[in-house]
Amino acid sequence: MYFILFLSALIDTIGFGIVIPLVPFYALKFGASPTVVTLLFSVYALMQFIFAPLWGMMSDRFGRRPMLLLSLIGSSFAYLWLSYASSLWEVFACRALEGVMAGSLLLARVCISDITTKENRAKGMAIIGTAFGVGLCFGPGISSILVGSNPQNPNLILPPLFAAGMSLVGFIIALFVLPESKPAQNSVKIQANHSPLSFVSFAEILQIPSIVWLILSLFLNTFVLVGTSAILGIWCQQQLSLSPQEIGYVYMFSGLVSVVVQAGLVERLSKRFGEAKLLFWGLVISGFGSFLIPFSTTIPLLLGAIALNRSGNFLCLPLLSSLISQAAGARQQGKILGFAESVSALARIAGPVATGFAFGILAPSWSFWIFTIAMLIASIFGWQVATNSRLSSAISFQILGFLPG
Repeated sequence: MYFILFLSALIDTIGFGIVIPLVPFYALKFGASPTVVTLLFSVYALMQFIFAPLWGMMSDRFGRRPMLLLSLIGSSFAYLWLSYASSLWEVFACRALEGVMAGSLLLARVCISDITTKENRAKGMAIIGTAFGVGLCFGPGISSILVGSNPQNPNLILPPLFAAGMSLVGFIIALFVLPESKPAQNSVKIQANHSPLSFVSFAEILQIPSIVWLILSLFLNTFVLVGTSAILGIWCQQQLSLSPQEIGYVYMFSGLVSVVVQAGLVERLSKRFGEAKLLFWGLVISGFGSFLIPFSTTIPLLLGAIALNRSGNFLCLPLLSSLISQAAGARQQGKILGFAESVSALARIAGPVATGFAFGILAPSWSFWIFTIAMLIASIFGWQVATNSRLSSAISFQILGFLPG
């Protein structure tokens, strides 16, 4: 069952990755401004924020398998609609529908939680996290091939059609091979499935200083991670005159960095340096990468800056989830992690809005100056965690629910 869930999550994420690099071009085709372009990313995150808890609740009532099937077939329809969108409002509607139907990764984590014990749950969650990273690597690469090499007339119909086909394949696999995993007793073990609307009180948060620093760091890291994804395509087009195909390869490189960092570096580095210290340096590295992007006048310089920026971001993601889990303690862990997930969702909404405003109203480079400032502030919080807390130095991939959608 592990393999089936991995395959379903991978196929659906590849479809998601195919569309991401091209989102700005669908809006630009209808004369949208950079600010409006980035709102396409925010509307997706907003729909995720609203509907994610509903997917969890419906899976409790109707079962994991039917909800996963609905998510996959709904995503397929949204991609199909995008390929034939004939106006800007339709593009926004397609992105909103994609966000509504983006329940497959959450439901895959719920299924993993159903079939694992506490001892092997981290391994199961890592499988879904790996599928996400690999999908974000291969999706943009496929998109670059499908969009064609003509920058003046990119093929914006074929990539979402292919993405729709990928989600349909995932639907067929789940339909015929995936069994129902929901326990007979209607209980959901996964902690990441807390409703984003169920906020723990601020008074409880403020009682633990390290929690405050970590939550703020999580917000800023997610803000930069998603904001960069939203603005990078249009920045590459305007500043470096890259074609949609070349931009797809840039996103593919970004996805490759995420896989290498999360699968190959985080555990080794955290064992050597400790989670808290590694978090501080991850925030610093990401901020330095953001600072360098506006000075990237060639593709090699751009890829180097992106490598630093993304390495820092994806280094911090599992570290933050682990440290928050440790700082919360067993009694408050569920509530604190639910609150952290809400904060992460809000950052996914705010990031594209802020960066679109900076790009369109101030100057293109200001998007990355804002990211640099954000990571500088986050690194101050990270330094507080590293020097004033006694959190564990052994990495714990206990929760992998803070990945951007």
